Amino acid sequence: MSSSANPSRLSESQQREPGVIRRPHALAPVSGSLVGRRIGEIVVSLGFATEDQVNTAVDEARETGRPTGRVLYDRGTISKDQLAQAIAARTQLSYIDLKNIELEERALNAIDARSAIKYRAVPIQYVDDDTLLVAISEPSNVLAVDDISLMTGLNVRAGLTTEDQLEELLSRLSKNDVVRATEEASRVSVNSSEVGEHADSEDETASVNLLDSILTNALRQRASDIHLDPLENGSVRVRYRIDGMTHDTTNVAPALASRIFARMKILANMDISIRHVPQDGRATFGEEGSEVTLRIATLPTIYGESAAVRVLDRKNVPPLDRLGLDQVAYDALQRALRKPHGAILATGPTGSGKTTTLYAAMAQLNTPERTIITIEDPVEYPLPGVKQVQVNVKRGLTFAAGLRTMLRSDPDVVMVGEIRDHETAKIGIEAALTGRLVLTTLHTNDSASAVTRLAEMGVERYLVASSVECVAASRLARRLCTECREPTTIDAAKMREAGYVDFEGAAFEAFDPVGCPSCSNTGYRGRSGIYEVLTLDDQIREMLIERYPSSAIEETARKNGMVTLKDSAVDRVKQGVISLSEAARVTNTD
Repeated sequence: MSSSANPSRLSESQQREPGVIRRPHALAPVSGSLVGRRIGEIVVSLGFATEDQVNTAVDEARETGRPTGRVLYDRGTISKDQLAQAIAARTQLSYIDLKNIELEERALNAIDARSAIKYRAVPIQYVDDDTLLVAISEPSNVLAVDDISLMTGLNVRAGLTTEDQLEELLSRLSKNDVVRATEEASRVSVNSSEVGEHADSEDETASVNLLDSILTNALRQRASDIHLDPLENGSVRVRYRIDGMTHDTTNVAPALASRIFARMKILANMDISIRHVPQDGRATFGEEGSEVTLRIATLPTIYGESAAVRVLDRKNVPPLDRLGLDQVAYDALQRALRKPHGAILATGPTGSGKTTTLYAAMAQLNTPERTIITIEDPVEYPLPGVKQVQVNVKRGLTFAAGLRTMLRSDPDVVMVGEIRDHETAKIGIEAALTGRLVLTTLHTNDSASAVTRLAEMGVERYLVASSVECVAASRLARRLCTECREPTTIDAAKMREAGYVDFEGAAFEAFDPVGCPSCSNTGYRGRSGIYEVLTLDDQIREMLIERYPSSAIEETARKNGMVTLKDSAVDRVKQGVISLSEAARVTNTD
């Protein structure tokens, strides 16, 4: 077995055989003279950049600690494909452009989709009867090459592709795996009456495989939620919420629906005999070291049980500087977090990133010198070193009761998952006034409304003014897919059409969504936070006490330098991160 051989060097007879590479130009030949050289030198040698461009990138790499290749890509000097070609040349691997190469079905089926996802390696062609060509995105992924060789009993040649192309191929395999699992489960269910004593075991195995495929595919698609909704004919529609939007995935046949729900309940330690009462449970899923937590809630409907599965990946809690805050908002939030006491509110509608903001803040505050206690419903992500309390209303552990007890446990930082009533609000505000830093969430549309909302909940205005340090309002906007976005010019007319009626600036260049295989033809991939952070200075505190409306408070804060949600969204449009239509959607400007 060899991981460094060049699979583009095939004999004439092999190139004519079915299933082998039809487009030799898709594989960049390895140049021995480039092996082991610095990325910058290789990029220049391949003609992707000039020496001056590379030297500038090298200086930036030294200052920032990032790899030179990454700097060249971030600066727009080279593309992802060119970076992958340079890395391939350096490591003596062939470069594989998956967009311009013929994939062989027999090779794709050499290992199952779950193994391909686990190893992040996909067999794509047979070089000959005894050798597989396997696409990887990391040159150091030699263990995958060895394991696939052991699994298949074949020699394996590795070729390097871009991470995006590999992700696209893995997603496609994962979707196909769900289809195959659904068909297999349906076939077993139809034939089970004829199988005899092995019917139940085969039916159970097929159902387990189908549920595993649905969950695995959801992780591959980066789904935050999975919805299993019963239909009138008894089948179950499976949908994924990806980047905040739901998408149909597959339909589960009526004969399999009950087995799927039973299997899911077993995983979550729920009662499989109860179908007409809502239930909640938690489960873990995935390979060791990359497991995610599934929060499962069932609900009886007129057509049968439905289920909503929230996917909680603790690795998906980024640091504060990667949430998407602009510099003004980031500095304002950091100033509040450096204070020993006071209240910091995260606000916005459901699914706007409030919890993620608070967890990122807690991760920064979580040092040995501080005691942090939280009360949540539910506990979303376990944080080592933090005392986390789960609300249990049936046993009397409400937000208010738990918070009252927590304050007797000598905390430095308190996180309250949500302020829902007067009692919780009053206790939280009093805690902020007595030497604790309190982090909590509130459901309002903007930051200015949050401070007046506390007053409406019965907390004295002077207490709110004295305790609250800042309010961070957030939204989550879908990022444009960088592989297919197309340039556009946005003028005042387009801005007014999108709902920005007060826009009077000059026209600017931006991007529109298109759709390609990398983004599942949506035009978007991933999400970015949009923030406004209201700091309560003396003027704002005085306005709050004097009962100024939230609109007046917002206008004053804006004059004092606050970047509003709408302004932040427009900045992201100008940066090419989101589209104008997405900015309008998430900031409710329509």
